[in-house]
Amino acid sequence: MPHVDENTIVVGVDGSECSHQALTWALAEAKRSNRWLLLVNVWHWTSDAIGSPMSLVGVPDSRKAGHRLLQAAAARAKTHGVEAMSRLVEGPRASALSEVAEGAAMLVVGAHGHRGMSRALVGSVSQGCLRHARCPVVVVGRAVQSWEYDTRAPKTADVPVGAGTGG
Repeated sequence: MPHVDENTIVVGVDGSECSHQALTWALAEAKRSNRWLLLVNVWHWTSDAIGSPMSLVGVPDSRKAGHRLLQAAAARAKTHGVEAMSRLVEGPRASALSEVAEGAAMLVVGAHGHRGMSRALVGSVSQGCLRHARCPVVVVGRAVQSWEYDTRAPKTADVPVGAGTGG
């Protein structure tokens, strides 16, 4: 696995609408800045124990789903001419993403995952990444839907929900 450095954009991939928009934003930024993407899906064994009867017989549903999501995201990056690698990580989502992103140019995450509360500006994973990541964090909401893959200056609707540095 290549070393994470200032040429790396780490992207949290969970299959949610906001995650899809975060990948859209990261693809455009990678093309613009000539960086590569590290696509990360985080699974946690407690998610399987609570969310799937198959986990009771030893089938790690979250890992299989994570692999499929990462394959789809990598294929999308390839379609847009962006180099991408993927990594499946076990652990609490915010801390795992923050740890993988250490030393990266930025960490890009969706504002909400599958359990996101539409009234809240950002979800718990996004908040955790903003608090704990030691690199700039870009939180992307649904407003990025119209992003195009070119070099134009972004419109207001293309701007992420928020950005900050943790640590």
